[in-house]
Amino acid sequence: RLLELTTNPKHRAMLMTTYGAGLRVSELCHLKVGDIDSARMTIRVEQGKGAKDRYTLLSPRLLRELRHYWVAHRPREWLFSPTRELDQPISIATAQKIFYAAKRRAGIGKDVLLMPAPHMHSQIELNFVLEGRMTYWFDGREIAVSAGRLAIFWGMIPHQVTAIEKPTRFVCLYVPISVFLGLPTLSRLREAM
Repeated sequence: RLLELTTNPKHRAMLMTTYGAGLRVSELCHLKVGDIDSARMTIRVEQGKGAKDRYTLLSPRLLRELRHYWVAHRPREWLFSPTRELDQPISIATAQKIFYAAKRRAGIGKDVLLMPAPHMHSQIELNFVLEGRMTYWFDGREIAVSAGRLAIFWGMIPHQVTAIEKPTRFVCLYVPISVFLGLPTLSRLREAM
């Protein structure tokens, strides 16, 4: 819903990049055009958390969105710049204002924040929703999981819970991938995945 109601190509690209690539707001603001590598399907993050450079995944959907944005805005050095100052990166405060405006348009409550960035881990994550509904950002798209449903995914793909309807109860399990793949009782599940 957040993206559906965001029609400005720049704002939409910023929101999708933040969630789809698992970036912190400061990392988003300092992306350069040259950080997007469509051949390797990666995004280079300079001086990210811990002042370290890293790479994150670039999904095909996010690449399409960034290309659409690039055609509309033709950014120069910085991927996201203020409209009048193309030689400067967009400020963190401006990026946050864009997020909060999109959140208001989508009718999302106060619980969702921009700063708790999508995270990654090396386990298989299993989330079973007992009652209510949870909404995830997963691989650049929004996925809703309702009561009685099981969400299973590899944690190395950036993901984040963005909304939880109240009341919601769920069970979350983290299983090392080597253990998960070796479980004999999950042969049908492994085949389906």
